[in-house]
Amino acid sequence: MVLTNDILTDFGTQTVLTTWLVRDGYGFNADVKAIDFEGYIGYYIDKHLYLIDANITDAAIAAIVDKYEMDGNFNAENVVIFGYSFIWTKTEELKMNLARLKDTEKNLRINFDIRY
Repeated sequence: MVLTNDILTDFGTQTVLTTWLVRDGYGFNADVKAIDFEGYIGYYIDKHLYLIDANITDAAIAAIVDKYEMDGNFNAENVVIFGYSFIWTKTEELKMNLARLKDTEKNLRINFDIRY
């Protein structure tokens, strides 16, 4: 018998997302937009981008950076990552690429919140 302690498998992406939305003050009926980043789905509301699922690709990270750079209405200051879904190298790659936004006309400083 294999024991797993994987909240995502046990409860699903929607439960994790709803829990975080409530924690961040958006409530149970928040108007969250699912955004497809080259096959990887992120969830956006107001100042938060939630990345929950595993297996983010380099193409998805590039698409997230492009979204910040190209979409004037996309200004998520907080990127919330489900720590169990991200290997260290992908987290660092995302942080490094988004840190460049500080030096663009958007002048965004992105806060990373890794949650478990």
